[in-house]
Amino acid sequence: MSNGSTVKLTCRPGGTALLVALALALGACATERAGTDDPIEQHQITAELDNGRLRLTCELVCSGSWRAARKVLRGLHEQGLWSELAVEVVRIGHNTDLGYFYLGRAAEGRGRPQAAAVFYRFALATTAKCDGLIFDSCDGLRFPADAEAALARVAAR
Repeated sequence: MSNGSTVKLTCRPGGTALLVALALALGACATERAGTDDPIEQHQITAELDNGRLRLTCELVCSGSWRAARKVLRGLHEQGLWSELAVEVVRIGHNTDLGYFYLGRAAEGRGRPQAAAVFYRFALATTAKCDGLIFDSCDGLRFPADAEAALARVAAR
């Protein structure tokens, strides 16, 4: 190379797509909010949950982390471990109807119906749906029916 010759790089068909897929795969393990192991950060997340101020802003980049955590999230939900559920949802930060529904259940379970209503409304409004064209990743929940029922339940309080 140092003799003045040049190297010509050519891209095979599909090479760009492969690079994009690799970048997405590597980014799919991203999380939105680091430091959720810290008790102070967990307290902050819980306070934001109770006030309805949490927002899930991560899109495609967090989808791999979300898929990997689905079983844990479902278990936390089924066991009624509301603070832990909220911390885990926020750690990933994936903007999806199921994520907001889980935040709503966590707020409702902690006795915060007004905050729960905020999250249930976000679950209904977000364009990122767990019931996709190819995969249903709603983990046994029915959307939008369950979110609508939950919103009606907390509004009645």
